[in-house]
Amino acid sequence: MLLMLFVTITNKVAAAQTLLHRIKPASSSRSFSRSIGTASQLFCRSTPVMSPALRLVAGNQAAALQRQHNSILAAAGSQVAPKPRMLPTNISLATRRQGYQQLKAAAGDGGSAGGGTGGRQGYSSGGRDSSDNGGWLSAYTRALEANPLFVKAVTTAVLSAVGNLICQLLVEQNQDIGWKRLNTFTALGFFWVAPCLHYWYGALNSLVTAQGNTGALLRMACDQLGFAPLFISSMIFILTVVDGKSAGQAIDTVKGDLPSAIKANWSLWVPAQLINFRFVPPSYQVLFSNVIALGWNVYFSFVTRPK
Repeated sequence: MLLMLFVTITNKVAAAQTLLHRIKPASSSRSFSRSIGTASQLFCRSTPVMSPALRLVAGNQAAALQRQHNSILAAAGSQVAPKPRMLPTNISLATRRQGYQQLKAAAGDGGSAGGGTGGRQGYSSGGRDSSDNGGWLSAYTRALEANPLFVKAVTTAVLSAVGNLICQLLVEQNQDIGWKRLNTFTALGFFWVAPCLHYWYGALNSLVTAQGNTGALLRMACDQLGFAPLFISSMIFILTVVDGKSAGQAIDTVKGDLPSAIKANWSLWVPAQLINFRFVPPSYQVLFSNVIALGWNVYFSFVTRPK
């Protein structure tokens, strides 16, 4: 009796597989899903009572049909993975859910391969949507995706102000806060530093397409040998003019202060930018630079203080 049931199941599976081969990948995903359901149930209806061994065989055959279904869907470019119509009955509900999520991920449902912000909808290593993780980083990421330049500008302005306050109160040990200096650094962070870094990092990541250590080294070299001297010169010039000096005096200040500022810059930013360009995603590179720049802002506030 068992042998007859097994032969019946094998024949039905063969018929179902023949039906699969007749289905063209260009079919709509919904009709294709109904065809798969028909094929997977074809051999189940004639065997309502099966032993555990035969039930396991039937489940394995259904899983094989589902895998073939997924491969055809992938070849057709579809991203829809319908729920399997049959799974072995001797597995737990948690295992079923995990298997269903894996089938969805394998079929490309919401995968991170789309790049850009689309990757936010993919599954994390724990099987959850990465955007569902609570906390400040999740909120910052959503705000960054909605208004990237504005969020970077606000972050830069806040950290520039904090750095200047630390310089005035702890390094210089002033009794009173110099509000003009504080407002100048805050405004520069918002209107100058953040836009410069935003567009520079975007251009740099587009120009240097190499990956890994080579890409990080090339980006760091371009940043520190090309961008950094110009950017530091502009900051010294702007702060000197705001302090009430003429343009000629500002240029002389740049010539006098730039060599020592560049040496200090390289001692901090060469290793920091290597880490930044090697391990930090492009959307967080300005944030990483701002965090490192908290210490740099303290130094730069001290160097450019009114003399």
